[in-house]
Amino acid sequence: MKKFLLIVCLSVFFTASFSQGYKIKGEIKNMQDTTAILAYYFGGKQYATDTTDVVKGKLTFSGDKELEGGIYLVVLPGGKYFELIISEQKFSFTTDKNDLVQSMRFQNSRENTAFYEYLNYITEKQNEVSPLKEKQSNAKSEEEKEKIQQEIAKVDEGVRSYRNIFNNKYPNVFFSKIIRATTDIKIPETPLDSTGKPKENFQFYYYKRHFWDNMDFSDQRMLRTPIFFN
Repeated sequence: MKKFLLIVCLSVFFTASFSQGYKIKGEIKNMQDTTAILAYYFGGKQYATDTTDVVKGKLTFSGDKELEGGIYLVVLPGGKYFELIISEQKFSFTTDKNDLVQSMRFQNSRENTAFYEYLNYITEKQNEVSPLKEKQSNAKSEEEKEKIQQEIAKVDEGVRSYRNIFNNKYPNVFFSKIIRATTDIKIPETPLDSTGKPKENFQFYYYKRHFWDNMDFSDQRMLRTPIFFN
């Protein structure tokens, strides 16, 4: 009898420990009591898959069936939202309503920790470029505009370099696949034809043939991202 009870207890324990489903717990500081929606991208649109109450800033999305992987959105009142990578099915986060991206921290989610490391870097660079573009639009001479454009190009080059660094640092996270998929194809120098002239339309046809080279079509998570429609 004791052995039977032990087997039953162990069975319940392992079933609970390795059960299917998802559970995403969060805390949003400075958030009033409200309702939050968990949605995903698909076919150029967003679809709600779960809703939950936010009480004293705390919320939990959960279900018995695992979520399909991809990029999801947590939608809040007033048009506010933030994105999550769904790959791990059970993790938690904390953030602040007044600064959703920079305040974001995760537990048990390497995917989202890497994702928000990237988002914070891009936000920082966007904050650098925005005043430069405004300054450029108000510049009175072409010389001044060109000088500012060089500053913008320098920031852009830094972003391209960072994308490579990110890919090398996190080669196996899902967002690295997205970065690779959205990286421009490098077009080689136009070869010469039999007459010694550059081949006509070479760059166009090369770009067309290699457009999808960096896309991993074997990963179903790509379907639930906005990259096909941006």
